[in-house]
Amino acid sequence: LTPVTTVLTGGKWLASLSSDLRSILATNALELACCLAEQCEGVAAALTEGGGIARALDIMLDDSGGWDMSVRKAAGSLLSVASDDNERLARHLISPKNQRYVQGLIAVAQGGGMKEKKRSQHEKVSAKTTTTTATASGRRLRALCASTLLNLSYHPQFNKHRNSLHTSVGKALCSLIDIRPVGLLPQLAQEIHRSVEEESKAKVPPSQGGAFATWNGHREKQQWEELLDRWYDETVGFKVSLETLANLCSSSPNDDDGKEDYDVSSSSPSIVKALANEGVHKRLAILLEDQLLVTSAFSAINCSNNRDTNKVKVLHQSWKVLKSSVPTAQAVRIGRLLSTLGQRLSQCLTNIVLYLPTKDLEGASSLADTVFEWLRILQKEQCTDENQQDRETANENRNNSKSSSNNSSSGNSGSCISDKDNNDAKSKSGNGASKLSLLSQNIEAATALLQQMMLKKCAGIASMESLGLLAQLTKSGKSSTTRANCLMALAHAGLRSELHKNNLHIGRALLNAVDGHGDESLEVVCAAVEALIDLYSEDDRFQEETKQLKLVERLFRFIPVYEKRLKSSEEGGRLDEVSREHQINIFQNLQAFVQYKRSRS
Repeated sequence: LTPVTTVLTGGKWLASLSSDLRSILATNALELACCLAEQCEGVAAALTEGGGIARALDIMLDDSGGWDMSVRKAAGSLLSVASDDNERLARHLISPKNQRYVQGLIAVAQGGGMKEKKRSQHEKVSAKTTTTTATASGRRLRALCASTLLNLSYHPQFNKHRNSLHTSVGKALCSLIDIRPVGLLPQLAQEIHRSVEEESKAKVPPSQGGAFATWNGHREKQQWEELLDRWYDETVGFKVSLETLANLCSSSPNDDDGKEDYDVSSSSPSIVKALANEGVHKRLAILLEDQLLVTSAFSAINCSNNRDTNKVKVLHQSWKVLKSSVPTAQAVRIGRLLSTLGQRLSQCLTNIVLYLPTKDLEGASSLADTVFEWLRILQKEQCTDENQQDRETANENRNNSKSSSNNSSSGNSGSCISDKDNNDAKSKSGNGASKLSLLSQNIEAATALLQQMMLKKCAGIASMESLGLLAQLTKSGKSSTTRANCLMALAHAGLRSELHKNNLHIGRALLNAVDGHGDESLEVVCAAVEALIDLYSEDDRFQEETKQLKLVERLFRFIPVYEKRLKSSEEGGRLDEVSREHQINIFQNLQAFVQYKRSRS
């Protein structure tokens, strides 16, 4: 860390450098520090103690024009990471002499920027051509400031200020999520395509002489790269805003860790209510519709709603233009960033639905329709990928067989599991959730939102196709959490009168997860048991279905199996304290449920 800290805290020698060199050094040092702080425990504390974080804060809040916006963004990224669970930084900023930094963070997050009186003449002249770029960069910086403020608010030192900080962050986020990155895609494709064509026509043929080319060591950035960077800044700022919003709406901040001095009065319900009054949940629902359209366009899977056909066609054509105009790595970068937005949007909406009263969730049925349609396309895309992967695996097996017959000493001929397959196999046991593909992560987030909506009874399942999709995902979901979400959603939806006729179908899906082949994770088994108890707890409901399913007999046989798994060191022994307590509670409920039902039969 010494070189990083030396650059960040450099004195006269740093100031004596040219502005370009100084910016390059500072940006690289800040980006390296951010990566280290994110990946290595103790780095954030060491940087704070060494003065690097304080210097990064000075750089981020410096709106005098002394630092390039790229340097300020890099400083903001470091602060966003380093402020998470950093007691030393919290103590530093809560002191009276440093509270101006907190006020500065609030001002920037809510739109404070470069002051006109401090702009140089050159900046005033070029302001007209750089306004859009500066706005995009400024939006990203604002989002990073909001993220830093939220991280600080969870520290005990900020107990008294937590409510006011959350209010300030909420106000900032309301204006930060007012863009539609998907809607900007056609314009981006058009501008980049035109830029690439113009640069191609203007390209000078290589010199035939023997003169040395003049090169200063840095490639000149092309116009299409500047256009892409501008969109990327805008979209990353939007993504960071969504992540911060999801955390703000969460009632149990990760930084709490059970500390007794956590101020429960700053919980999310009041914040969520305030955000809802600003129409944030309605805005997020519209943005999720955009995500549905772009998923359909990227995967070439049509939406079932005909009115969206033209929008999908425009996005699909824009995507084709982008892929043909920019290098593959940049196209992948665009696709991955857009794919992460759906997950973030779903997480925000899940937390809002959790805490907002049902009466305030108008339009929930329309939102549920959007989520089901998005989930249908995601699932179809996943099936397509799996079929393609099966074909690739079969080809690999044939090639391995040939090479094995030609060279019996080959040691790889028996392996036909790709990295992606291996990750999915791990996630099925609940241990590889962090390695899920973006597609699987979106499916998991969508099912979590649906489960919460079914629980709040603000929406139901409108078609047999949607019901069948959830039932299918209870078996084919790539993560335990996805399968558990679908089981709980089925049970809550099954309590609605319009789905009583489908109770046998729902009951079979739930029971299959309980007494199937025994290869389901404890997380899924626990969710299935809880769902069955919720669905069949009333004596005067589903009596005939209970008999046909042989519900009580099957659950009675399952009790010793469940108990054995909870007591085993391989499964029960690996549960954390919270999960173990929940599992034992559900197991006891199962025992009481079966005992009661048997006594009534």
